Amino acid sequence: MKLKYLFLIILIFNGCFSFAQTKYAIVIAISNYPQIPGREKNWAVLSSKNDYDLVMEMLKRQQFNQDNIISLLDQKATVENIENAFEKLIAESKPGDIIYFHYSGHGQQIADVTPEKAPKSKYLKKDERDGFDEALVTYNAPLKFEKDYQYQDHFVDDQMNYYMNRLRKKIGGNGQVIAVFDCCHSGSATRGENTEVVRGSSIICAPPDYNPDNNFDKDSSMAFDADFDYSNSDAVGKLTAFFGCKSDQVDREVRDDKTNKGYGSLTYYFIKALEELGPNSSYNNLFSKINEKMVLGFRNEQQPEIEGDNLNQLIFKGSFIDQKSYYQITNIKYDEITINGGSLQSISVGDSIGLFPNTTISAKAQAALFTGVVSEIQPYSSTIKLTQSFDKRKDAEVLYRAFVTYSAAPPVRLKLNINVKSKGLRKELNAAFSKEKAIEFADADFDYQIADTNYNDKSDYVVVFLGTNKERVLRGMTPIYVKGDAMKTDSLLQFIKQSMKTDLFRKLNIEEESLSFEYKIIPCALDGTCISDTSKAANGNLRFTNKSKFKLSVKNTSEQRMFINIFDIDPNNVLAWGDPKSKKMRNVECTIGEQKSFIISISPPYGTEQMKIIATDRPVDFNALQENGTSLSRGEDSNLLLDYVDRSVNGTRGAGGAEATGATVKTLTFEIMPK
Repeated sequence: MKLKYLFLIILIFNGCFSFAQTKYAIVIAISNYPQIPGREKNWAVLSSKNDYDLVMEMLKRQQFNQDNIISLLDQKATVENIENAFEKLIAESKPGDIIYFHYSGHGQQIADVTPEKAPKSKYLKKDERDGFDEALVTYNAPLKFEKDYQYQDHFVDDQMNYYMNRLRKKIGGNGQVIAVFDCCHSGSATRGENTEVVRGSSIICAPPDYNPDNNFDKDSSMAFDADFDYSNSDAVGKLTAFFGCKSDQVDREVRDDKTNKGYGSLTYYFIKALEELGPNSSYNNLFSKINEKMVLGFRNEQQPEIEGDNLNQLIFKGSFIDQKSYYQITNIKYDEITINGGSLQSISVGDSIGLFPNTTISAKAQAALFTGVVSEIQPYSSTIKLTQSFDKRKDAEVLYRAFVTYSAAPPVRLKLNINVKSKGLRKELNAAFSKEKAIEFADADFDYQIADTNYNDKSDYVVVFLGTNKERVLRGMTPIYVKGDAMKTDSLLQFIKQSMKTDLFRKLNIEEESLSFEYKIIPCALDGTCISDTSKAANGNLRFTNKSKFKLSVKNTSEQRMFINIFDIDPNNVLAWGDPKSKKMRNVECTIGEQKSFIISISPPYGTEQMKIIATDRPVDFNALQENGTSLSRGEDSNLLLDYVDRSVNGTRGAGGAEATGATVKTLTFEIMPK
């Protein structure tokens, strides 16, 4: 068994049951582990306090009473205090309540021992197939095993299982247990030439002579398991679990580009996804959005997982506080205001903000009463410098609402690292790429890396890698010799810009009201039979093996005909038609109310893939997406979507975030695995 990072959902529940519900929470965050003299190794510092701030703000937005939240930070995060917190919740909770548990810190594997060998630890069981338990690393826990240590400062998965089972029984079948484990235990903290912050250690806390039972196969389960029961019993509270990554991956921290603060990746991307969700979304919907963001954020090097009692049920029966497209004023000065939207809502320094009457539905319909520009940014708030001041009134905060009227940040901003030994070649590449508005140089956390390599027994060839670990070559390119050749350097630039267009398409999810459609997938049997199964929703933890098939059905729910295009983006950032051998997925006409079906065949490369479903009001030539150095915008009848992509990648986009694209774009994410 491997250490699972559970991130379970925390949303509002408003009157769906006939009885009163109370929401409770335990929030644990350890940033600064003690640096104890004499210890061979100490735990690394984390950004868990930033996670705590995000989670507490989210709890506040979701109307958790502060008196019902137990916070355990740094030295308060001991095994004893965690046990006391659980006992308090078990004593106070009642049937139907919502319980949220969050842990942000390190995780580690330890020896799986019997209670007799660790009398200082409670509720341990010797039950692991691979001979190792998984544990949360509380404040005083050692990294390496110490003489006579009995694991009393590790909170073991057996203990977590004990308390969670008691809690779920107490709140009954109508209750919800919501838990988050943003931690890991395996892998190296250094990938390629970029040092990353990883929440765990590959060091196992066990005596040097510990010998696990080798009669059992290595446990292949994902990360922190705690052996939770997903039996969907009506007698216990429902549990839905999101895991930060797979067993052979590490749980990384991420850095918010706008605030330069570090966060746990699952915490950060969960909240980002939550901000974008509408009402009546399922747990699978939420996972699909998290999966998309984490795959993009880590260039397919870290993928989340999901488990639960009923993943197709609506999030707390579909009732939660929905983030509106406008923002409220939270503080007013003479010529400066603060709004309740920040980097997590994709607001950037330099964005234009307009203040409109509090009944305004769309900022497009009228002129703003007051205008300003974002001068400072935080995850949940922004400071706006007004172009004209107004007298502070007690009711001004409820008289106006704020809209983003212009987005200063381009939707594509590629972080490029140039790692070549030749000073002359590095100078040439820097000069060529520094002219591109949508490309910036980075020494860490970069998206692409240009690296030199020997090829055909010659030096000074270059190749482009995706991410920071030099494991995946961009779009399967072969090394090229560009030194002293301006034409080949330009070809390299166009190759990268073409991939940036694919990056932008990865991120596109657009809802054009006049071009609405629904889609679902139906897995097919080996004999080719595709039987409808509503439990296999199109928004979840989808896995397909090589050479398998599924049917994709798309229904036009708009009031006009549309043209459907379907193409795929593989883990190497190669964009291709869903069926490259035919035109059956290009500009397929779909009349009002009509449903079209497509058979999708699965093939390598293995990993997480995205399938884009695009609806337009007229046929569009998407062929240029596959042609390096080609402009997507052709002629006066150019499609708005392709023009939008061109201008975004070239850094010449001139309109704000509400810019029209003339298309609806939806994303289906799934994983391709060997048989």
